[in-house]
Amino acid sequence: MGITIVDVAKRAGVTVSTVSYTLSGKRPVSEQARARVLQAIEELHYEPHALGQALRSKRTHTIGILYPAAGTGLSSLQLEFIEGASTVTTERNYGLYLWLGQDQNRDVLQMMKRGIIEGVILMEIRMKDPRIAFIKEQGYPFVMIGHGPDNSPENDGTSFVDLNFPAALRTSVEYLAELGHQDIVFLNISTAMNRGAAYAIRATQGFEQSIARLGLQGQTYPCPPDPQKGYELVRSILEEKPTLTGIITTNSWVVGSILRAVQEHGLHIPEDFSVVTMLPSHLAEMMHPAMTSIDFPYKEIGRIAAEMLIRQLDEPHALPTQTLLQVPLSIRQSSGPYKPRG
Repeated sequence: MGITIVDVAKRAGVTVSTVSYTLSGKRPVSEQARARVLQAIEELHYEPHALGQALRSKRTHTIGILYPAAGTGLSSLQLEFIEGASTVTTERNYGLYLWLGQDQNRDVLQMMKRGIIEGVILMEIRMKDPRIAFIKEQGYPFVMIGHGPDNSPENDGTSFVDLNFPAALRTSVEYLAELGHQDIVFLNISTAMNRGAAYAIRATQGFEQSIARLGLQGQTYPCPPDPQKGYELVRSILEEKPTLTGIITTNSWVVGSILRAVQEHGLHIPEDFSVVTMLPSHLAEMMHPAMTSIDFPYKEIGRIAAEMLIRQLDEPHALPTQTLLQVPLSIRQSSGPYKPRG
């Protein structure tokens, strides 16, 4: 038979209730008694039954992350969101569930009703996202990585963290324009655009508004998150647009494909052609050439989302927090001044 709370109480020379209060924090315990209990727990290698404690306290100290993978799974970069959230849950002694399925309303409802999780982080927010209204109606705590349409009911009273995608694309376009580039293409993520992902739509809007404002030639292309298909698309674009000298992309799957296609077209980066990406800084710096990039803070966003949700759970009356991150453009080796082709 395993070590029980009774064994801990005997070893510490205290009552069982004192051990229970030390673990739950529901009532004050003297520092001397607390120290004896913790020492006994360490000596006996006692592990409290988390589920039993949760059922008694109605707190599971477990949260969930909902990612509608749609059969594509998670990329290594998307996993950085999870890693960032996991760092916080580990520090705060919370558990973390991850769902990749499509019927997430049903799954969340079941997990919440059973008391397995206390709140959820929603990822891949769409401009029209039924999950938001559903979870609001159920009254469950949640935060979003991303956010719905500006000034919409979906954002009212909700907490979210997001990158300012329109500003990021505006910064990228303005940078290339300052270098003299006049014909620029934006490669967005086709699957995200097709499902109405808010970040993809905002990125397109930011690019196209900046192109129009600056009087440049520019076009958005939906690009599959597939290296080979991305390579083929860029090759066709280069054939169609001989005046093209710059590409901006948020599609991390095809950055290498862009470089290959441009170089095979007889162009040199950055002497003849500039590429601006959206990658974490450690990946942008590792590539050859090192990529000029909006250094996307995946782990930081995951961390902020988890902290927001745990704060909601620990402080139910706290006001919603809405954080829109402004990330600067890091200039590296994949971009340079416009050079006419002769």
